[in-house]
Amino acid sequence: MADETITELVDKAFAAARSGDLAPTAALQDLGPAMIPAVAPHLRDGNEDLRRQAITLLGLTDSAEAVPHISSALADSSADISRRAADALYRMGGVAVQDPSAVEAIRTYIAGGGGAAGPILLLGYVSGDDSTSMLNEVRKKRGAESGKTDHASPVAPFSLIADVALTRLGDSDAKARVAVAIGEGDLDAVTFLLHVLRDIADKDILRGLAEATLADMRPVFGDVPSHADVDTRLADIAAARFAGRFGLATGTGDKATRPLSEEELVAVRTAVANHLAD
Repeated sequence: MADETITELVDKAFAAARSGDLAPTAALQDLGPAMIPAVAPHLRDGNEDLRRQAITLLGLTDSAEAVPHISSALADSSADISRRAADALYRMGGVAVQDPSAVEAIRTYIAGGGGAAGPILLLGYVSGDDSTSMLNEVRKKRGAESGKTDHASPVAPFSLIADVALTRLGDSDAKARVAVAIGEGDLDAVTFLLHVLRDIADKDILRGLAEATLADMRPVFGDVPSHADVDTRLADIAAARFAGRFGLATGTGDKATRPLSEEELVAVRTAVANHLAD
């Protein structure tokens, strides 16, 4: 499909959205990254709903090419669009901070009091004193505030969120604080750590979290629609998260949709221990 045709499709879809018909814009996601150049200009539209459609579509491409455009939306006057941009960047992980303009936009977002957890965690992928200083500043001045990485994420205090990022940068004090949080066993804290397991690189922290959670039978919501009651426990969530994090062939899957048997949990514990062995 020629670029001109894609641009025409995108412009027509956004014209329809301006009139209240969102179906054509929803269909654009099938175009994939090819739509990025045509969709990006709509981030500057005066209509907030159209900007919302644009940031959603760009996030769905999961493409590094979209990163500069998504990161520019962190400064959007709409708090909702800014948060959507933050969440989209976080989903991309380390790829999002390979673009210098995105790193600068993330720093500006955090310095300006942005409330999403994702940009804070992404600073853990950006080595250097500037990242360490900003993360410690977050702990000091905003530690009691709370945030999450997306609509389904557990909420956590910024102090813990910043510490996760700092451990990725090799900060020993942050590592000690995260270890204490795991040892205290607060359900909200350890559930959040499992949710952001991707961002934890320190093997000692990973071992401690695995030991604490893979044997914890407290009930929690699993990975099922509308949090249906399937009697899942923290151990089941932990098994799914660690299996997904390390690509473990345990047969349990990377979603917590049912209670696992003790034999299944033992298999996951063994696989995790072997994976993290020095």
